[in-house]
Amino acid sequence: MGRAAKKLVLVSQETETLEHMALKLAAFVFFFDQGPQVDISSKHPAISDQEFRPDLIALDEAGAAKLWVECGNVATHKLDKLIRRNRNARLAVFKATLREAKNLREAFEKNDIPNSERVEIFTFPEGQFGEWKGALSEAVEIYGELSGTGLNLVANAVPFNFDFVKI
Repeated sequence: MGRAAKKLVLVSQETETLEHMALKLAAFVFFFDQGPQVDISSKHPAISDQEFRPDLIALDEAGAAKLWVECGNVATHKLDKLIRRNRNARLAVFKATLREAKNLREAFEKNDIPNSERVEIFTFPEGQFGEWKGALSEAVEIYGELSGTGLNLVANAVPFNFDFVKI
């Protein structure tokens, strides 16, 4: 079986935090097999009719969104629009803590967002995000494998072996 290798360049926007970048990198690794993109032009046909740009997107053979990922803070209003506009795409949100993930799921219920069960919310096991973020530096080398919701990898010589929690 061949090894897949990919070089990813993440450049933070002016207001982007290290936490947000760490979540984007985790989502990229998690969805590696989907061929995710981190920087898609707002003019791209897959998102040209939307006012939002995803943190991560994967496209199908026809160039339509098959995966849309948001990381960190995201309003339920935005997710409501994404649910309605991306009926055929897998929608995922990555959060740093279990509390944040549960709060988002509760906000869906409180705001009565139709079809909110389509949004998969992933988070790190308790305490794991701090370790993940701490392993990152200006350059990050990651080697390892995924299985289901689990990561078994080494990031900048720091080993990680855990399953993302899905809320």
